[in-house]
Amino acid sequence: MSSTNEHGHRSNNPAQHDHGLAAATRRREAARRLPPLADGHHDPLHPQPSPAPMHPDATAATIAHLRALGFGWIPLPHPDLRAMWRAGGAHARLAAEQAELNARHIA
Repeated sequence: MSSTNEHGHRSNNPAQHDHGLAAATRRREAARRLPPLADGHHDPLHPQPSPAPMHPDATAATIAHLRALGFGWIPLPHPDLRAMWRAGGAHARLAAEQAELNARHIA
């Protein structure tokens, strides 16, 4: 089967004309046939979403524990610090303090 695209070029390749739901369905089915990747999912074009940030209490406990061991600079993921900041109160103060310590260490 031959067809003409919007530029007047002819093509016999049906894959060039295959857009939308059918193509996405075929790609998902092909990804399911692949063996799982190292992180357990099958589709290399759509990796698994990032894990949710730690609970602010868990992040605060982690900071307290590492500071008790003598660490000042603690490379925490930004979503964890952001979750502490949003929790407010003592968690927000601790998140700001830790962010400042981290910034001084990097500078």
